[in-house]
Order: sequence, then structure tokens, then C-alpha cells
Amino acid sequence: MQLQRHEKGTDELNKLSDKIQSGARAFLTTEYKYISMFAFLAFTALLIIYTLEPPTGADDGDRLDGIRAGGCFLAGAVLSASAGWAGKSCHIYLEQSFLPRGLYASNRCSS
Repeated sequence: MQLQRHEKGTDELNKLSDKIQSGARAFLTTEYKYISMFAFLAFTALLIIYTLEPPTGADDGDRLDGIRAGGCFLAGAVLSASAGWAGKSCHIYLEQSFLPRGLYASNRCSS
């Protein structure tokens, strides 16, 4: 934790750090927008395929396999996306918090 003892950095480094964070957040938001569109299409495909042709051979009118398959896929996609979002958000926060300090400390040590 030696890095926390150093000053946060100069105004220039703080501005650069803020720009990196806003760019990373914008990228993350755009990435998850496209991933969510793909997940919705995959959910719809699973729903339709397994409702029309249930693998359990349900000829008695019980065609819930599509809902089960689509629901399980959607639950997995949401949990996976949540874990990814949390991890990447922590990384962005830590990068913004410690990058200027590290750069500032290394510049002070090298001169």
C-alpha cells in the first residue's frame, strides 16, 4: 500500500485519468448494449425452437421447454453480464484511483 501514501498526482494526470475513465465507461456501455442485443436474439431463438420442437416430446400440450431453455439462458446471461460489469467497473475505478499516483510517484523517483 505504498502507492496510497503518494499524492494523487498533478492536475494534468488527473485530467488524463478522468478521460481514461470516461472512455472506458463509454466503451463498457456500448459493449454491453451489443451483448444484450445478442442475448435477446439467442433467447428468442431458444424460445421459438424449443417451444415448436420440445426435446421432451411433450405431445400433451405442455410446451414449456422453450420457456425453460430461454429462461435459463437469460438468467445465465444476466448473471454473467453482472459479474463482468462489476469486475470491469472495479478495474476502471482502481485504474483511475491509482494510475495517477503511480505515474506521479515513478516520475518523482526517477528524477
